[in-house]
Amino acid sequence: MDTLIIVIGLVGLAGIIGNQYSGLRRMEKLQKTLDEINTGIKTMNENQKN
Repeated sequence: MDTLIIVIGLVGLAGIIGNQYSGLRRMEKLQKTLDEINTGIKTMNENQKN
């Protein structure tokens, strides 16, 4: 019985870590997209000034 509880705890912990990793990858993709949008806006503003 104790072994079952430990196994369930480890599986739960692995799931939490996996979800955190997945969320981190999504946030990195979102940050990259926002950086590209920001760069595009800066370029448009510079072109309007010239």
